[in-house]
Amino acid sequence: MDVVRSAWVPLCGLWLLGCVGAAAQVTAISTTAHPNLYFNAAEIAQLRQAIVVERSLPYAAAAYEAIRSVAPAGKPVGFDTLSYPESFHAARQCTIDNLKACWGYLLEPSAPKAAALKTALLSWTAARGVYWMTSAQHAAYIHTALTWMYDLLYNSGQLNAAEKTALDAWFAECAGGLVRDNAYWAAYSTNLVNKEGSVRVGYDNWRQFDHHTGVLCALVSHNQALVNRACQSGFPEDLFVSTGVAAYAPATRDWKNMVNGLVFPSGYNFNGYKSNYGFNAPDEPYDGVPDGAGQSDHFYVLIVPVLSAEAVTHNGFDGWRYAARALLRTFEVAAPFAAVAGPSRHNWAPLYWFAYRRSPNNLVLRSQVFSTAGRGSVPYLFDNTCPLWGALGDIAAPEPVQPEQVLIFNYPNPFIPGHGTVIQYTLTHSADTTVQIFDLLGRLVFRKDIPSGSYGGVEGINTIPWDGRSMHGTFVESGGYICVVDSAGKRLKTKVAVR
Repeated sequence: MDVVRSAWVPLCGLWLLGCVGAAAQVTAISTTAHPNLYFNAAEIAQLRQAIVVERSLPYAAAAYEAIRSVAPAGKPVGFDTLSYPESFHAARQCTIDNLKACWGYLLEPSAPKAAALKTALLSWTAARGVYWMTSAQHAAYIHTALTWMYDLLYNSGQLNAAEKTALDAWFAECAGGLVRDNAYWAAYSTNLVNKEGSVRVGYDNWRQFDHHTGVLCALVSHNQALVNRACQSGFPEDLFVSTGVAAYAPATRDWKNMVNGLVFPSGYNFNGYKSNYGFNAPDEPYDGVPDGAGQSDHFYVLIVPVLSAEAVTHNGFDGWRYAARALLRTFEVAAPFAAVAGPSRHNWAPLYWFAYRRSPNNLVLRSQVFSTAGRGSVPYLFDNTCPLWGALGDIAAPEPVQPEQVLIFNYPNPFIPGHGTVIQYTLTHSADTTVQIFDLLGRLVFRKDIPSGSYGGVEGINTIPWDGRSMHGTFVESGGYICVVDSAGKRLKTKVAVR
């Protein structure tokens, strides 16, 4: 465990439980442990059995069939001389293809596939000191694919000792530049934002991409010092859950602090968030334009951290569940906008497969991955492969819940009045719909009538927010409530808890 700075000692005395294990050790992948970045050997064996041999997960088998022949992509000629955004556009399809090629090798390994992966990997890593090595967005996050290629190939017999030494040094150089040290952050001009009753230190969204690709590079570089820089914190993580002490956030930007930047309401706010759970809904201005851009920013900034979370979870620290499931919670809160986020109305529902892998019994996640939108494509990094990333969720849960079973629930549950909850329900067809909430004595406290065809009364998934106010405008008391949705002669019920 890291030595906690003297300034934090009094806080640790008050939050002893939060301090225990707060700086959980993440270890660089040992040379004998590969593969162990996104999947380990046991998980790979399970995936091969379910997807290729038994074909017991039809959605995963179909996703794999669509990409099984994709070849890895080497570095484009002249790429090192390109500037942004030309470099991003040149590398984006390479990243997508290399991730798909890794899936092809993982599920159906062969010597020719391994050789092709090696050729592509060495083409990208042949030069040192080029700018894109330490700027993830410039290279369209190619690091997410290159680290996985190295992880899969390390013990395949394809790489000799000299090649491994050179690759270790290359990834260490990437990590050293992508994960800034404390001296960098000490000189960084901070931007204080006052949200949710506390002052936090803001930072640019793109720093999430750099930091988390740096985590991946550090893990495969076999350099523990770089892993420590990227992942450790001497600050009690439980304190981040309380907005009352968020102002004490440390100046470092390690893994835990950076992930907290993604989470509402338990971390720093980044520029896509709105203080009312709206995530810049279409009718709310964002940078002066009411186009819902904040919704898309929310999901876009998650595309690398979900991989980083898997990597640290495989190597000593449960990135998905730390700080009261902070990373999972950011998926839960944003679920109403997943399929229609952003100015171009991007469908981000497939990204929920990454969280589903770790929490297959979570109703919010299930509602997304079992929807039609959840089987779609994410054009950044993952394309149509998202179901493959989440398939282990169904392997871990022997009786997956089918779409028709997930008809109504609310999240968060329980919730705090004023912070709000979202009631989500599925209708078989459009119809006039009534949403009512009763206390346990049967007294009506909330009612909303929705005409057929309006959102809330349409076929498929609908969401209705409730801030915890009664029809008289006052917040309801703590306790249990029953939500009832009536539509087309059918009734759905769920229990709602108020703190």
